[in-house]
Amino acid sequence: MIGVKNGSNFRELTGYKNKDGLTIKPNKLLRSGHLGDLSDADIQVLKDHGLTYDMDFRSQEEIKAVPDRVPEGAQYVWNPVFSQDLTDNSKSATELADETTDDPKFGFNRMIYAYHDIILGEKAQKAYRKFFDYLLKNDQDNEALLFHCTAGKDRTGMAGVFLMHALGMNYETIKEDYLLTNQASKPYIDNRLGLVEEKGGDPVTYQAVKDLVSVQEGYINYALELMDKDFGGIDNYLKDILGVTDDKIKKLREIYLH
Repeated sequence: MIGVKNGSNFRELTGYKNKDGLTIKPNKLLRSGHLGDLSDADIQVLKDHGLTYDMDFRSQEEIKAVPDRVPEGAQYVWNPVFSQDLTDNSKSATELADETTDDPKFGFNRMIYAYHDIILGEKAQKAYRKFFDYLLKNDQDNEALLFHCTAGKDRTGMAGVFLMHALGMNYETIKEDYLLTNQASKPYIDNRLGLVEEKGGDPVTYQAVKDLVSVQEGYINYALELMDKDFGGIDNYLKDILGVTDDKIKKLREIYLH
């Protein structure tokens, strides 16, 4: 947490130690949900933090509904992972409840579909290649890059997975940050589930919405298993699909680790 009061799932990606004992530097990487609700004070916090790049993974429809508020001087980078929000987190609790079925696995399966597209979709692959391009540009000590989607959990979560793996973190460390979303987004998640309860949602609907608005180890594991099956692992995926060569990995570690 860096002092932003009105952002959802807002946190600094720092302090994690890699397999060589190096840690992610402070004041370089931020991840969050959308920036549409930020106050003037929040904007100043980001400005003081040296925010240089705001990378928005959302679709045009999501951005039109809730545009980012970006500090003066920061570069806004639109970099959509999907053509539309496959995670459904831009929908209201009522819309989510209406969309669910009698299938208790509806929400989980919907998220698996989204993660399938994150790994195999050409648009997603192009977006994550661009993400790494900007990570490499963010090479000055007084510069910070923020990456986000609507809830900051899936498109953003997998960006964090790719980045932390490139920086040499082990699976347990990567999973720790990925699952931290459930804690960092607790007010958002509780609000969504509270609205479902208020409208008399049954247990199946409640579970479906919970699966849609939170993260689970099953989601990240599915993504990793897909990369294993189709590409021979995340190392090959980063190199062959996202273009993260050994030279780029060396440069990334120089920029972000100490």
